[in-house]
Amino acid sequence: KVAEQIKRDKEGATWDTVRLFTMTAKKEYKYDFSPTGGLLVFHVPLDPIYRSTSHPCHIYSELAEKLLANKIYRTVYILDATPLLDEWPREQASRTLGPVCKPLARTIQKLNASGVDFFAAGGPSVA
Repeated sequence: KVAEQIKRDKEGATWDTVRLFTMTAKKEYKYDFSPTGGLLVFHVPLDPIYRSTSHPCHIYSELAEKLLANKIYRTVYILDATPLLDEWPREQASRTLGPVCKPLARTIQKLNASGVDFFAAGGPSVA
């Protein structure tokens, strides 16, 4: 693992990671070190055509607007795993957390949220 990391660093390659987006009913999101409540959406597009054509915030905007307007949630977090999908075969071959689950778990840990509901979606539409 260390040799692979050194090789990638020399080549200038970056480690793919998860992108986190936040939607809220307020005008701007104020970072909270331990947010409570909310919905955490895992965006994992199965079809390659949806990996580059639609932004995750655009895909879930209608869902988020309804949930935020009805005050079901105060914040909707979107974890976009699109950059990691090419690593999925390595993840399936791994006996432990691999190149997909590790970044997801790390991002969830850094978010440090409690009382959050999870929602996983793999298609182009959630409506």
